[in-house]
Amino acid sequence: ILSASLAIELVLETSISFGGETIISESQTIDSNANKGKWATNPHAVSSISPTFALGDNLKVWSPETPNLYDISVQIKRDGQLLDEVQSYFGLRSVTLKDGKLLLNGKPY
Repeated sequence: ILSASLAIELVLETSISFGGETIISESQTIDSNANKGKWATNPHAVSSISPTFALGDNLKVWSPETPNLYDISVQIKRDGQLLDEVQSYFGLRSVTLKDGKLLLNGKPY
């Protein structure tokens, strides 16, 4: 059981890049005190955060002809020490049906 005097300060660091150039690099402090009531009743409780990012106006969308992919790295640190890290990639695209036609990124496909 976590006591009220035990505060864990974690930092979530996120970096998004495209073509080797960093587009976004942000840090967010995770406040353990916000969940201390939940942790006091359940030591295995899970907390989540959902950061959002603005990638700017020059988005590179994904398509089979131009499979543009962004790289993302997420790190969790405590007192400057790396606790965990995940690296992955993602593509941006939209898929819709309009008037019986498939649109990929707003264009007929």
